[in-house]
Formats: sequence, structure tokens, C-alpha cells
Amino acid sequence: MHLNNLSKATAVFFALMFTAYLTYAQSVSITDLRQNDRTGTPFHLDQVVTTSGVVTVAAEFGTAGPAYIQSEEAGIAIYGADLVAQLNSGDYISITSQVGFYNGLTQFVYDPENSAITVESSALMPAA
Repeated sequence: MHLNNLSKATAVFFALMFTAYLTYAQSVSITDLRQNDRTGTPFHLDQVVTTSGVVTVAAEFGTAGPAYIQSEEAGIAIYGADLVAQLNSGDYISITSQVGFYNGLTQFVYDPENSAITVESSALMPAA
């Protein structure tokens, strides 16, 4: 096998593994993502999970975010470069990404290499 073919095979392998990694991420509600243990650490810290919600903040804070999504019960921030260009306020999205924790707040750490966002539809903004 030529080196070029090996590189292509390796690239395909890692692409398939990444897809499987995102496909089998645990689905967690935003409310559950915000639950902490008795020390104040999120139960899902550093885990890759999937959740859904309506975008209530998109580009208002610049290109690195935060964006903010919420359900009827709770909301969560999403930080990461090149994130907000994909989103509009009112979009209903699913996100698969790593859960982070910064200054006492649970958040998603969006990384284009290891995260996925799917815009499911445009929705009405939740009531304030």
C-alpha cells in the first residue's frame, strides 16, 4: 500500500471514529446538565453529551460567543471560536460537545473538531 493510500485510509478511519463518538454521546436535558454534586462540580463535567434548545443569544457577544440556548426549564452557555456564525436567535438546535465549568457556571466548550451542532428548525423565542 502506498503512503498516500495509507494516509487516506487513516483519515477515513478517524472520520468514522469521530462520527461514532458523536453519534453515541449521551442525551441529557439542559436541566440535568446544570445539576452539580455537593462540591458544586457539574455531574457531567468533561463528558461529551448531546442536548437541545432554542438559541436565545447568537452573535450579540462576538464571534467566540457565548451563544446561549434554553429549554422551558433552564439554559446553558456555549463558548467557542466560529460558533455564532452557525446560529441565529430563534433556531432550535441540537449540540454535541464537551461540558465545561468556568467561574461557577456550567457551559458547553464548542470545538469545531470535536463538537457538532445541528440546526433543527427556526422556533419562537421562549418567553423571558
